[in-house]
Amino acid sequence: MRTMVTPGGALSGREAGWLSGLGTSVRRRWADWAQRGRDRAMARALYSLSDGELRDMGLSRGDIPAVASGTYRRD
Repeated sequence: MRTMVTPGGALSGREAGWLSGLGTSVRRRWADWAQRGRDRAMARALYSLSDGELRDMGLSRGDIPAVASGTYRRD
């Protein structure tokens, strides 16, 4: 693997911009992946409750996907 070194060791503006954009993309994808994991964990926890427990919270099994994804709106 070759590494290009510029005078003074600094990256050019274009190189720095490209690397910064790549880092941002990786961080965003990692955050999205982590959020989906939290959503799945929330759904698993809610699906483990009985219908009566869900009803006590004002929910039904059909509401679980929306609750887990954060899009649930109570009428």
